[in-house]
Amino acid sequence: MKKLEGYVDNISSETDYSDPAVQKYSSVTGMTETANGGLAVIYDENTTIYNLPADFNQQTDSIWNYSSTSKYVCRVDILDENGGLVETKTVAEKESGNGEYYSIYKIVCDKDGNWYALANGDSIEVYNPDFSSLLFTLNEERGFGDMVRIADGSVAVLLWDNSGNQQIKVIDLAKKDFSAGANLSMSAVYFNQIFTGSGEYDFFGADQSGILGVNAKDGTVTRIVDWLDCDLSPDYVQHVSGMENGDFVLYNQDWDNNTSELVRLVKTLNDPSNEKKIITVATAYMNSDMRDMVAKFNKTNTEYRMKVTDYSQYATNDDYTAGITKLNTEIIAGKVPDIIVIDGNLPITQYAAKGILEDLTPYIERDFGKDALVEDFFKTLRSSDGKLYEVYSAFSLQTALGLKSVVGDAESWTFEDMKNALAKLPEGADIFG
Repeated sequence: MKKLEGYVDNISSETDYSDPAVQKYSSVTGMTETANGGLAVIYDENTTIYNLPADFNQQTDSIWNYSSTSKYVCRVDILDENGGLVETKTVAEKESGNGEYYSIYKIVCDKDGNWYALANGDSIEVYNPDFSSLLFTLNEERGFGDMVRIADGSVAVLLWDNSGNQQIKVIDLAKKDFSAGANLSMSAVYFNQIFTGSGEYDFFGADQSGILGVNAKDGTVTRIVDWLDCDLSPDYVQHVSGMENGDFVLYNQDWDNNTSELVRLVKTLNDPSNEKKIITVATAYMNSDMRDMVAKFNKTNTEYRMKVTDYSQYATNDDYTAGITKLNTEIIAGKVPDIIVIDGNLPITQYAAKGILEDLTPYIERDFGKDALVEDFFKTLRSSDGKLYEVYSAFSLQTALGLKSVVGDAESWTFEDMKNALAKLPEGADIFG
């Protein structure tokens, strides 16, 4: 890794606030690959001009009280191998007002040097290599999810159809239209980022669980990388890129320790001599706290490793409980996980009745002592024979208070007491709203 010494930051200079009528903001909105593998930086510049009266006073009045016009400029800077500026291309320069809005969300370059700008989320503007001509525009009322340059050098988009299916469509430059498109085989997947593919995959997508490869022609989605298998906490992964040899490079930012690093993922063969004992974990949905805890456990434990299956990945738009159904089917077939993370939709009582769950009492007493539990709470979780099949890390109580003249001064209160107290109150009175 090296710094591109030729790069000049030309948007961080101090803004002049001397004229309150002019509000100007500039930012780098992205980077993209050029046709020959070079680097291009995309900039946005937003300027708002307020129609302020001559006697406007910033101390007693606000610019928001007056009408305004806006100007939006998007440009692309083509850089050389040292980050120096080769040329600048203006993609769009538009003025708007009266609530009108225009912005370019993403720009991609195909293998022939043509540029594709995703504007306002619902249109794609296709330009020739020097941006001197707008070749055509493609619109989608429902909006586009994302856009990516795929392995063959063409450009594809993700979008949702009327039935809630996520589709992939390739832009046909000759026809100035989309291909027929294909539904993604994993309909419930939500990509945080998509990027150019290699090998057998047209493009890759990163989600909360890892990296997936996608075939643009038939929509087949294949999971390639699991973050937890790589000892990575998904919440720390900020950006992923694919390399031609099949490796991946990602930017990993540890918010807890305020550190960041570049991580290169390399496919390697398993070494049986270094393998740890596997603990299988099943969950109907894995939240960020659990992902972080599993990643830290796998990184630090020298004997065991957790292998988590998040069954929410099997949910579909038509059946959001398909993952739970799959887990139940596997359990019936004898494929029982070592640990089940409790979810309100999981039939824990039925699992216990089938004899597949352990009584956790001796484990807790061994590790924490017999007095570790607040037994008045945990006894509500125990089975009729006193077994504890599920535990929670915390619990809370909801309490209420009332006037002594109504509720009395007894040390305990039953539901019957509550009904009697309510009967003393005026008609229409309620207890908990």
